[in-house]
Parts: sequence; C-alpha cells; structure tokens
Amino acid sequence: MKFSFTVAASALASSATASIVSIQVPQTIAVGKTIPVKLVNNIDQSTTYQTSITFGLGTRPQDPKIVIGSPISSIYLQDGTMPAAPFTRNMTVSDWAWGREGKFGIRAAIFGAYGVTGGIGTAVYGAEVTVGDEVSDDYVELQYVE
Repeated sequence: MKFSFTVAASALASSATASIVSIQVPQTIAVGKTIPVKLVNNIDQSTTYQTSITFGLGTRPQDPKIVIGSPISSIYLQDGTMPAAPFTRNMTVSDWAWGREGKFGIRAAIFGAYGVTGGIGTAVYGAEVTVGDEVSDDYVELQYVE
C-alpha cells in the first residue's frame, strides 16, 4: 500500500481540534421556529476543545458587563472532533424562554477547555437581531465582546 499525503492530511484534519472563528445568525429570529446558526472554524494547533454555545437575548451587543443576558438556547458542538469547514447547527427559542418581539442584543458564549494552558473559559460574541414572526434568510455576524 502506497503512502498518500492527501489521506494522511485528511485523517489528521478530521481528528484535529478546532476553534470557532465566526458565528452568524439570521437578522430576524422567531420564537418556536428552527434557527440555523452558521459556524466557521479553523484547525487549532493548541488543542482547544470547544464543546457548546449558549445563546442569550436582551443585551446591548458590546456591553462588557453582561455575559449573555436571558438564556434562550444552546448548541452542542462536538464529541471529540469538529468539522474542519464551515458548518451549520440549529437552535430553537422556546416561547417560555422569550416572549417579546423587537430589536435585541443577542449573545453567544462558547465554552471551551484549552489544552496548552489546562484552563477552561468562555469566549463571548454579540450582535443585534430582531425577534419577529419568521426567520430571515439574511445573516448577521456576531462580534467578539471583550
């Protein structure tokens, strides 16, 4: 059997860890509807293991004092590996979690464990969305909140 660099590289990439570098949500989200969340990641050489994203509403997009606002949904990311390409996960906002319409800040807190330092932590991103009757086809990218 011949050695194949392509096969070896794809095997390495499929088992490598990755970090989320972009989170995009529809500009208009709706309670009780499926909301596709677009995620872009990179192959991370520092063995970052990001496991979940928790979303919250009711914040100003860049307010550093509030982590996520009122929790509305969460997404499980991986069970050991994460796709090495852009991918989509769905979330749903239950009517018991949020009952108002209008413009609100949305936050996404990514929980991760970091292999190089041995620490755990969150990375928080924010944007403004509209809560309405339907989910829009236009997306907004959440920005890192310091």
